[in-house]
Amino acid sequence: MSEQPPKNKKKNLIHAFKQQELNSWKPILRPRIVIPILFVTGIIFLITGFVLLMQMMPLQTVSTRYDDQCMGKENCEITFEIKETMKKPVYFYYELTNFHQNHRRFLKSRCDSQLRGEDISFSDIADCQPLQSRNNKKDYKYIYKPCGLISWNTFNDTYSLMTESKNNVSFTSEGISWNSDVGKKFKNPTETLDPMDETVIQSDYTDEHFIVWMRVESLPNFRKLYGIIKDNDLEKGTYTAQIENNFNSTTFHGTKSLVFLTTTWTGSRNYFISLTYMSAGIFLIVIGIAFLIKHLVSPRNLGDLKLIDWYND
Repeated sequence: MSEQPPKNKKKNLIHAFKQQELNSWKPILRPRIVIPILFVTGIIFLITGFVLLMQMMPLQTVSTRYDDQCMGKENCEITFEIKETMKKPVYFYYELTNFHQNHRRFLKSRCDSQLRGEDISFSDIADCQPLQSRNNKKDYKYIYKPCGLISWNTFNDTYSLMTESKNNVSFTSEGISWNSDVGKKFKNPTETLDPMDETVIQSDYTDEHFIVWMRVESLPNFRKLYGIIKDNDLEKGTYTAQIENNFNSTTFHGTKSLVFLTTTWTGSRNYFISLTYMSAGIFLIVIGIAFLIKHLVSPRNLGDLKLIDWYND
């Protein structure tokens, strides 16, 4: 008698899944199982929250508002103080408040095909309303490059930093955008864009400041990375920021600030995550104690199958 070919386990598993015939197991949640699980999980959450908190404690954040100091000025200087030396790398952000990038009309007003450098026609930029072309002319040469509200409102303040002794603080904008955006979602068109052309809003689609701006935020108050101070620590002392004040924040009744911060493997200082873990851990331990007291004071015995009629039959 010839041997039967081995069964295809994968095929049988898929069949059992589709027919809802997979083996199942439903544990009985006894107090001696549930109570230790609550305690162990609570302790793990507490330890995790404590570790995160300890990682965030030494982190520093320095924020300086400047829109009120630079109001009505094209160029201005502001001073700010670093009270403790910030170890490199130091991340340099600009912060806006009350700017709703998440507004549906705003975030839809873009053409991703155009931003990828692809050849487009006027019909491809329907989502760019109300800023498709100059004077709304339906001709390719009048199309804004790139079109849409997001690019039209690109943040264009620029900064340079100096120490108290007038030495420049060097920082780089390389690497401030996501790797998934650079070279994939943003490419320059084949044609050369003239910055003096009135239809050209952004002549370099691969500029990382532009790419960072085009990734819209979900909340009206947000920070966007502007540069990274990699070469030197930001020593304790007084610093001056020279600002080209191009972006008008009065139109949306918002504010503009400079933010400098340090990070660890957990990210920047954010106590919400650590406190959430610790709160959840305390809650689980309290529930575990309550269950334990209830079990010791008035235990509830599990049912006996022998008392069921069909079991005796």
